[in-house]
Amino acid sequence: MSWDQDIVAKNMERILSITFQLSTPDEFEKAIVDDLSYSEDFRIEKTGKEVKEKLQIEMATITVEKTAFMVKLELLVKDIGCLPSGKPDQWQIRGFERYLGEVPRQYAYEQIYKKHSEESESMYPNDYVPNSFPGGITPVFTKEIVDKMREYNQVAGDYIRRCTDAIKLKTVIDNLADSKKIKLAPQLAAQLGF
Repeated sequence: MSWDQDIVAKNMERILSITFQLSTPDEFEKAIVDDLSYSEDFRIEKTGKEVKEKLQIEMATITVEKTAFMVKLELLVKDIGCLPSGKPDQWQIRGFERYLGEVPRQYAYEQIYKKHSEESESMYPNDYVPNSFPGGITPVFTKEIVDKMREYNQVAGDYIRRCTDAIKLKTVIDNLADSKKIKLAPQLAAQLGF
């Protein structure tokens, strides 16, 4: 080791010593982990096959979650009493329209958020379900029903997010060679369960 590298190493030891004395052990450990996670020198190497196995476990988890979301959506529609007629926002789909297939409709913003007027606190207007009620009657929903519509939209958004996650994972799994060596950042390795 040259004299300048020796000086740098001794300065690092002093800084670490002072830092350790001034902070709690938990804070110090977190600082080390944070520093290591951004270091290009500290990566965890795994094979493509090992990474695929972990991703396939995640894919199975996504499938279970999607099924649970669909069951929840069906139950909410029964409680609400009418089907949603609005399309999901484009930001939710994020260009995956070709790959998603059927995505759940959502309740329109105007259905679940109060118009600016002096209407009753417990009543919300609904302008988007003319086909659900004969005679052109514009229905008015209670706050409880509107809250369920909002919950429905949240669950539908979660379902769409998990669908897009599944598409991304499938793409990685299909294109990852078993023998390829991959260097993972510590956070990603931890998320994958390594």
